[in-house]
Amino acid sequence: MEIIEFNPWWETGAIERDTASMKRRDLFPTLKESLEARFIKK
Repeated sequence: MEIIEFNPWWETGAIERDTASMKRRDLFPTLKESLEARFIKK
């Protein structure tokens, strides 16, 4: 299966209602800031 099938918004720019309604977890900002780090501390 191609990666585009898992991520159709890459081509269409539209996000499905089910995906758009997902709530971000509280840990998301910490993980986002730590993407370059070798280890993530909480």
